[in-house]
Amino acid sequence: MDMKVENDPIVKEIPVFLSKTLAEKLFVIQYPIYVKNGYTKTIFSKTSIKPENQKICLEITMDTLNEHSYDHNTGKQLAFNKNKKSTEEDNENTFDNGLMDKLVLTSERALPDCSNFAVGVFQDDELHITPLKGMLHMKLQCDYLDENDKHVRDEKTDIREDDTEEENSATPVQVKFVKHLSDNLKKKQEQSFHYHNKQIEEERWIHTNYILPDDILAKLTRMEMFCPSIEESMNPNLSQKHYLHILVPQLPKVRNLLPRIR
Repeated sequence: MDMKVENDPIVKEIPVFLSKTLAEKLFVIQYPIYVKNGYTKTIFSKTSIKPENQKICLEITMDTLNEHSYDHNTGKQLAFNKNKKSTEEDNENTFDNGLMDKLVLTSERALPDCSNFAVGVFQDDELHITPLKGMLHMKLQCDYLDENDKHVRDEKTDIREDDTEEENSATPVQVKFVKHLSDNLKKKQEQSFHYHNKQIEEERWIHTNYILPDDILAKLTRMEMFCPSIEESMNPNLSQKHYLHILVPQLPKVRNLLPRIR
């Protein structure tokens, strides 16, 4: 059998560069819903991260003035139930305005290991790739809905107890048989689970500032995904001004097209 592939010629060779500037900072975020125009118009009131455990928390402002998509009565009830629970735990209100005016998104790891993944930028017939730190899936945090359901159930239970007398009757009990684990294996599982949760809880949230995609700082950060050329990176005799231009590429100058006034 002829192993030569004659009908598959090499069309083009593309150089590939590895950039490590953002290797420990680059994440791919998967949002729970697809937005046609992206999240450029979304107002992020608060953003936080736990870099060691790769946890992200985003607070998104809701449009409470839109009567077609927001129910004020439901928003007040949800905020009341959640604030009541929060005050009992840490004396802090989750919704300061007495109205559910924000959504909270928290992250979970989409993949346990992203060491074989990278993000690439193709420009000027060159492919620049940056190793990926992690891939996170954002999900809606709905604990305030649980508090509302619990509040409704408690009210129904109180009404039922007031209207009916307690009856002593035999009730069926469902018995489940669980596979017995050895003490050592059970202890290891508990230690692993509790140790992982303890690590997440002990790491402090680092509050960050959300930068819009069109902001100059975001554009400069994206430029760090390009690997500097070999000549520039290996030249030890660069001046300070030239070195600064390499680290922070300058934006092209805009020509003044207005006529001069004489």
